[in-house]
This record gives sequence, C-alpha cells and structure tokens, in this order.
Amino acid sequence: MPERRAGTVREYLAGHGIQAAPITSVGLGSSQPLAEETNPDGSPDPEGQRFDRRVELIIRLPR
Repeated sequence: MPERRAGTVREYLAGHGIQAAPITSVGLGSSQPLAEETNPDGSPDPEGQRFDRRVELIIRLPR
C-alpha cells in the first residue's frame, strides 16, 4: 500500500509538468512509521495509521 501511494504521487507530479525521470518513489509508512499504529492492547490505532499515510519528497535540482 505505501508503494502504491508513493507511485500515485509520482504520477500526479509527472502529470502536472514535473519531469518523471528524476522522481523516485518509495513507500515507507509501515516499515518506518512515525507514529504507533497499534494501541497498547495490540488493537489497531486508526489515528496512528492515518498519520503514517504520508509521502515524503526529496527534490534534487539539476546542476
């Protein structure tokens, strides 16, 4: 799922005039969460899961 979200952002940027070649998309939500996705009792925490639905961008400008 994180990979799909990252790919969607990449496609959006490419569709709005950003050259796709220098754009790399990587989904990290589940592998590198910024919030706890489960409650102490092991049940899912919707707020934490919602927070980790994020896309981080690194922009490399041509020299």
